[in-house]
Amino acid sequence: MFLLAFLAACESPLEPEPLPQDTYPLQIASATVTADTRLADAGVTTSWTDNDQIAVSLDGGTPATYTYNYTDNEWASDAPLYWKSKADAAVTAWYPATADVPLADQSAGLAYVLQAATTAPFGRPVSLRFTHQLAKVRVTLGGTQAGLVNKVEVNNYSACTHTQGGSVTPGAAGWITMHAVDAATYEANVVPVTAIDPANFIRLNGTATATVSGITALQAATMYTVSLTVKSPIPDDAQAIPADGTISDDGNYVVSGNFGQTISITGGKPHVYLNNAHISVSNQNAISVTGDANATIHVLGENSVTAESDYVSGIYVATGSSVTITGNSKEEDVLRVTGGRDGAAIGGYYDDGQDVNCGAITISNVTVHAETGTSSLVYAPGIGSTGDACGTITITSATVYARSAGGPIMGAPAIGALESVPDIFITNSEVHAQRGGHGGQAVGDYIGRGGDYDYQGGAIQCGTGSITNSTIYKETYDWSPAGNSSNDGSVYYNDQGIPEEKTE
Repeated sequence: MFLLAFLAACESPLEPEPLPQDTYPLQIASATVTADTRLADAGVTTSWTDNDQIAVSLDGGTPATYTYNYTDNEWASDAPLYWKSKADAAVTAWYPATADVPLADQSAGLAYVLQAATTAPFGRPVSLRFTHQLAKVRVTLGGTQAGLVNKVEVNNYSACTHTQGGSVTPGAAGWITMHAVDAATYEANVVPVTAIDPANFIRLNGTATATVSGITALQAATMYTVSLTVKSPIPDDAQAIPADGTISDDGNYVVSGNFGQTISITGGKPHVYLNNAHISVSNQNAISVTGDANATIHVLGENSVTAESDYVSGIYVATGSSVTITGNSKEEDVLRVTGGRDGAAIGGYYDDGQDVNCGAITISNVTVHAETGTSSLVYAPGIGSTGDACGTITITSATVYARSAGGPIMGAPAIGALESVPDIFITNSEVHAQRGGHGGQAVGDYIGRGGDYDYQGGAIQCGTGSITNSTIYKETYDWSPAGNSSNDGSVYYNDQGIPEEKTE
C-alpha cells in the first residue's frame, strides 16, 4: 500500500518552474484583424497605422502597451510583458488601449473596439487575431440629388467604454457623423443594439430619411448597408405660382430667383418651395396666409422675403391660419424676412390705427432672420403680433435671429405679442432675441410681451409653453441714434426647461 501511494504521488502534475524575472519578453509576431477593418482616405484596408497602440495582458496580469512601427512592421513596448514560466499562457489584447471610445464624430476616420484572445506556447512569438466588438453601418447614396448631400449621420451612441476590448457599454444616445469614403459612400462603427428606430436611423444634411427597411438590430462584427436614393426636395408636380399670385388648394408650388409679386394663400394646405428665391413687394404683405389656410413654406438654399412699405408684414399670418417654415438643414437653408415699418417680419402688422393679431407660426430645421422695419413710434415684433393676441409660436431644431422695434415709451418683444404673452415652445434651438430700443432705452421683453410705462420688460416668457435644450441670446437693438445692438447675456435651458443665466 505504501509503495502504490508513493508511485501515485510521483505521477501528479508538477507546477511549472518559475523563470528568472524579466528574462524572456513576450514578442508579438503579428496582429491581424478580420476583414474590412481600417478605413483610410483611399478606401478600405486591413493595415495598422504607424504608432497605433494595443494593450496586452499575459494570464490576466497587469497589461502592457505595445506600439506599432509601420516602417519595421513590428510591435514593441517600453515596458514589455515577460514570461513567468515555460507553461502555455493565455494572451489577451485589445484596441484601443484606453477604455473610453468617442464615437460622435467619425468624419476623419472610423472608431474601433477590437479584441484578440489566444493561448500561446512559451518562447514563441504570439500571433494575435483581433475581432470587432462594434457593428459597422454603411450608407450608399444614389439618385439625382446625391451630390447635394454633405453630411450623413446614424442614430446610435456618441461614446462607449469597453472592458479589455470585450464588454462594450454605451454612453449617451446621439447622432454620429459618418466618414465619407467617397462622394456616395459613408461609414461609421457603432455600438451593437437589439433594436433600432427605423424611422429615425439615418439623417442626410440634418434631416431624417424615409424609414429604413431590412435592419432591426445591430450585431458586433457585422456590416449593415443602407442604400438611399436622394431625389430633389421639390416634388415633380410642383408648379409655378398662379398669375394672380393666389393659392387656395393643397398643391405644391415653387418660386426661384427674383419674384416681385405678393403670394396670397387664401385656403387649403399648400406647400410653397422657396428655391434660392428673393421675393420683394411694395404696398402689400410679401406673403399673406389667410382664410384658415395651413401653409408650409419649404426653404431651400438662400432666400429672402421683403416687404418694402409701411404697415405690412414680410409673411402675414391671419388669426385662425398657420404657417410652417421648414428646411432640410439649418446650416444650409436660410430665410431672411423683413417686415415694413410697423409690421412684423412674420406675424401681424399695424393697419390704419388697428393692430392686427396673427395665427400660429412654426419654424424648424432652418435658419431664419426675422427683422421688422424701424423708425419713430413703431412697435412691431420680429415674430408675432402687433396686437393683443397671437397663435402658438413653435421653434424646433432651428437658429433664429429675431429683431423688433421700439420707441422711447413703448417697445415690442423680439418674439411674442405687443400686449400679451403667447404660448411659445422652443426646443433644441439657438435664438438671438433682439428687443427694440430707442435712445438707450428698451422696455419690451426679449421673448414674451411688449413694454410701456406700466410694464418694464426684459424677461423671457413663453406663456403655457416651454423652452428646452436651447440657448436664448438676449440682445437690444437700439435703432436710434446708433442703430446697433448690445449683448445682454444669454440663458441656457436644459432638457427639463431649467434656465441657467450666463453673461458674456
